[in-house]
Amino acid sequence: MKRSLSVNAGSMADIAFLLLVFFLICTTINTDAGIPQKLSEPCVTKDCSTKVKERNLLEIKLNANSQIMVHDEIVLQDNLSSYVYEFLANKNKDMMRPEEAGDAVIAVTMARETPYEFYVSAMAGIKQAYAKVKNEYSQAVYNKDYEQLSTPQKKKVLEAIPEKITETTD
Repeated sequence: MKRSLSVNAGSMADIAFLLLVFFLICTTINTDAGIPQKLSEPCVTKDCSTKVKERNLLEIKLNANSQIMVHDEIVLQDNLSSYVYEFLANKNKDMMRPEEAGDAVIAVTMARETPYEFYVSAMAGIKQAYAKVKNEYSQAVYNKDYEQLSTPQKKKVLEAIPEKITETTD
């Protein structure tokens, strides 16, 4: 009887392939969540500009030096949320602020060199102000916090207080 000194490796490729398939099926791949934001509908006409009353517009500029300017006045990042909230809520019925929070438009203009983390933080402050206004509205109408509302009730709150945020770069 003659013995072979080599090992038959033909089935090794099959085992390696099965292991590869097993690990691909069992592995979960984390995906980045990103920033949840609804994009506007595409423009189908030549003129897509919208007329906004000056009292309903809050212009926020983010520069490359991580500074926030609101109506050409520097605002600290920690104060942005309260500044936007005061604009949206208009508790003092100021004639230079919107009558209703649903009429307000927040125009964010940022320099191309603006740090991404600073942009995300500023947008979080704006969203926080909107959340506070929505919560107050839902308390006034439904006597519940916004998070406790049913889906149809949340939809009505969103119709009354839509988040109108425009973003541009310069």
